Amino acid sequence: MRRMSGYLFRFQKLMDLKTKEKDEIKTKYAESLQALHAQQQELETLQAMILEWEHKCSNWGGESVPIQQLASISSYIQHLEQLVSRKLKDIDFAEQEANHYHSQLTEKTKECQVWDHWKEKDYQEYKHAAIRMEQKEMDELALQRFIRQGGA
Repeated sequence: MRRMSGYLFRFQKLMDLKTKEKDEIKTKYAESLQALHAQQQELETLQAMILEWEHKCSNWGGESVPIQQLASISSYIQHLEQLVSRKLKDIDFAEQEANHYHSQLTEKTKECQVWDHWKEKDYQEYKHAAIRMEQKEMDELALQRFIRQGGA
């Protein structure tokens, strides 16, 4: 499958496919990291909201606040805490997904490195074969020249 006019790796299409797979996984990994970051930011927002409401409640310490309002605020804080609990689960899932894609990316990167190494080795063999063939042609030309000059 080699051309004498130029080098052609016989498994180039397969190598291109492996590179494409690696690029796709790299994209999915980047997207999973973005999703994880977004989940973490949402968690921080929810936690800040809880702290803000708890701070408001502690500042009302001496004031007379209607029980209905306190119950409503307490219920809202509990709701926010439930959202935090769900968000922690979402973050755990997003971390697992990011780790999964990271592992796949590591595996595909190693695989591509093996193919690159194999391609380089194949190219070196091609180069040596081309040099041997060129040397053989040069030897034949020298022999023909020698014969024409009556050297034999």
